[in-house]
Amino acid sequence: MVVTQFVIAIGLIVCTLIIYNQYNYMQNINLGFDKEHIVYIKLNGNLKEKYQAVKNDLLQDAHIVNVAASSRILTNAIDWGGDFYWEGKEEKEERLSFSYSTVGYDFIETFKMEMVQGRSFSQDIPRKPNEEIIINEAAARFMNVESPVGLATNANNVKGTIIGVVKNYNFQSLHNEIRPLVLTFDPENFQFMHIRIHPDNIHDTIRHIEKVCRTFEPGVPFDYHFLDEAFEILYKSEEQMSRLFNCLAVFAIFIACLGLFGLSLFIAESRFREIGIRKVLGASVPSLIELVSREFVVLVILANIIAWPVAYYVMNRWLQNFAYRTSLSAGTFLLSGFLAFIVSLITVSFQSIKAATANPVDSLRYE
Repeated sequence: MVVTQFVIAIGLIVCTLIIYNQYNYMQNINLGFDKEHIVYIKLNGNLKEKYQAVKNDLLQDAHIVNVAASSRILTNAIDWGGDFYWEGKEEKEERLSFSYSTVGYDFIETFKMEMVQGRSFSQDIPRKPNEEIIINEAAARFMNVESPVGLATNANNVKGTIIGVVKNYNFQSLHNEIRPLVLTFDPENFQFMHIRIHPDNIHDTIRHIEKVCRTFEPGVPFDYHFLDEAFEILYKSEEQMSRLFNCLAVFAIFIACLGLFGLSLFIAESRFREIGIRKVLGASVPSLIELVSREFVVLVILANIIAWPVAYYVMNRWLQNFAYRTSLSAGTFLLSGFLAFIVSLITVSFQSIKAATANPVDSLRYE
């Protein structure tokens, strides 16, 4: 019974540690852009029609670093499984399934992305909508072209020319690999405005943004969100799972300790006279504590031997759901075993010390 309880407890400790490591990994991985201190607002009415004027007014505040517009927020690019052609592509080549988003000027700069080839959309070089496109490294890799910049393309009958290649960035959950991405410029499709702000005086900066928005859209409620909160929503299930396993692990350890405490009480009582005789014959208190605690250590070691392979199999399968994931390190399993050992030692130490320090006269008075 005790072994079974500790198998469950140790297994839950391992799962809790691995889930926490994966959640922490997702929170700190380099996404390919800076999501901190970005406020986004839905573009409606005059905010969309007079977007350039809104942008100019916002930039009057020294605490606003940059402003850009797009058709989607970064966590919600459209999957477009249509045809994508480029100069030199053979008709027999594999069909490209890609993601698509419309962005405005300063989009790359606002999110601090990195261009690996070419340039971003520039207001100094005005073009017609969709005339120029930017692709990511995943799309360039699929095209298998050394320098795709300058190639004419046709994406679902939308014709344009590749002007740049942006470094891969995660625009979806880390459950998925980075897909080929096509960015186009088309102000008619703008739905969101992204504002990068300084970390200082955030409250005053938000009030300035609200004032500008109310100037162009009076009477309309001001609604804004932070981009990092949108990314947290992507991993809400992992956060909830981490909390659940924390509670289950604590509960399982508590139940296991109750069983271990009961067993240690029973064994200490059954060996009460033996301990008294050993003490009369000169056995030291530490050696008597070791005598009582030894078999419990063996039980915990046995529980680890059983729990580790099961936990490894289960968590390895769970991590397969993530394209980007942490590794299963031996340290996680050793830490779980060490925690179980310490908890079990503390649990049985009360009875062990009590039995080892008892007056042998009390146990041998009737012998």
